[in-house]
Amino acid sequence: SETRPKPSFEPYNGAQKNWDQWKRATIASFGMVHPVYREAMENEDGDENPLDEEQNSYLYTVLEHQLARGTARSRIAQFKRYRDGIRAWRFLNEWYDGSTSVSKTPMDLRTELYPGKHE
Repeated sequence: SETRPKPSFEPYNGAQKNWDQWKRATIASFGMVHPVYREAMENEDGDENPLDEEQNSYLYTVLEHQLARGTARSRIAQFKRYRDGIRAWRFLNEWYDGSTSVSKTPMDLRTELYPGKHE
């Protein structure tokens, strides 16, 4: 029988210059686990989450492990209580893909992620 390659989840140190390569590799690895992960992770704008609770928790756990030694770990800490992997992923994308990500304050990000709630 044909053996499928195992996903390889690489660590991420939080450096902006490594983001795109790490992001692509991470999506590909999760896609090897199950196609629903790729679908969820590539849909960066949507509010819907195709992952069930167990899958969402798994996504968070792997991200937490990948980010353990870098500065990006603190960016997903707010999602730890509910182990909300998809929201953590989307937050990382908002942070690192934003054109002025380096200068954004947490309030700027909250306003962008949750418009209309911070007047």
